[in-house]
Amino acid sequence: MSIRLYRTMGESEPPAVAIEPAFSDPYLELVRLLTEAAQLEHTLLLADLRCLISIKPRYETVRGTLGPLDYLERNPEAPPGTAALDGPYSMLDVAIEEMQHLDGVNRFLVALGASPCLLPHPFPEVDDLYPFQIPALGLDRYAVATFMWVEADACALSLSADCAGKTDPDAALVKEVRDVLSQRPGSSFPGPGDGERSHVGSLYHQILALATAVSATPPAGLRADLPWATHLQQMRWIAEEGEVGHYGFFRAMFTGTAFGGDRTIWLPGNPDYPAFDLQGGTAYPGDSTTIADAATRRLAWLADLHYWIVLALLDARYRDSEQGLGYHAVDVMALGLLALGVAVAERGYVLPFDPLGPGYVLGRGERDRRIYLGHLVAEAQTQATALGKDGLLPAGYDVGLLATVAAALASPAS
Repeated sequence: MSIRLYRTMGESEPPAVAIEPAFSDPYLELVRLLTEAAQLEHTLLLADLRCLISIKPRYETVRGTLGPLDYLERNPEAPPGTAALDGPYSMLDVAIEEMQHLDGVNRFLVALGASPCLLPHPFPEVDDLYPFQIPALGLDRYAVATFMWVEADACALSLSADCAGKTDPDAALVKEVRDVLSQRPGSSFPGPGDGERSHVGSLYHQILALATAVSATPPAGLRADLPWATHLQQMRWIAEEGEVGHYGFFRAMFTGTAFGGDRTIWLPGNPDYPAFDLQGGTAYPGDSTTIADAATRRLAWLADLHYWIVLALLDARYRDSEQGLGYHAVDVMALGLLALGVAVAERGYVLPFDPLGPGYVLGRGERDRRIYLGHLVAEAQTQATALGKDGLLPAGYDVGLLATVAAALASPAS
């Protein structure tokens, strides 16, 4: 399967269920939905990364290559819809595309004069857009069913008569996915209206409709040269990337074909089961859920520091219009965070992705942001050095990474 299969702009959009508006002002409602989209993309990115690192090494083609050069071919800084590679998807491809989606949404928010949003939804999240828990631990069949539902278009997994001829051709698969979701403890699936609103595409199709209306009569004060067509195309790409490429990939995982098997691969006790059973916990010390093993907690804490640096760099990049900070954020994730995640998973835990208390808008202005970020990077350097001396730093970790980021932060902003 090619990983880029898009409808043309002239084709009709798939049916989408309207999300109840909160504001009568379409500009305010557009900013609200874009902020919702940013939070959702962030939450999905974290879920993707947790699932990615839980996949057993024997399924590397499904997990994706984590080598230091491979990520350059899958550029998270490229706009949504960029065709970087042809061939089968991997979880790494999906995670990187979620990062592209997060970037595209934040670019649109900033262009509209709003603040970027680097906060995820609370984990695990239950919301009217997706009435079930987005998986917080590693990969299992429920996680794959969740991804299938979230990424599907409005009809792919529907039982509605309105979707006759447009649903997934495997009727038994549709029922099976819905059964897996409904049997999860604490799930409210299927929600009101047969749950058909609960898709990422529904959110983006409403964003498109709103953005089209706002672009026709822009509010006073918006920049006159705002590239509406570019942002609208990126929103279409995001919806289609999920509804076509991501849905097809997760469908192959659910049926077992992505792993070279069939549905029985998900049976408990199957030696070919594709993922490790991982525990959760915080890397903050002194909490009732703190990771008990000291070495694992230290690795998870360093991973948290990298996660916070990524988000703070991205926030500064949007606020200060410094493209270079975005590239450093990609490096910190690809050359540091992923290696630490694999190391933590090998010790039986998922990455905690703990929240940073002060948030990710660091400092009152550009100079203060650089100073605060510099301290955060220095803290990570100290922890990485100590882990290296104790022989705990994973082999795939780039030991020179943080020094490069520190040097960039110490340079005057251009």
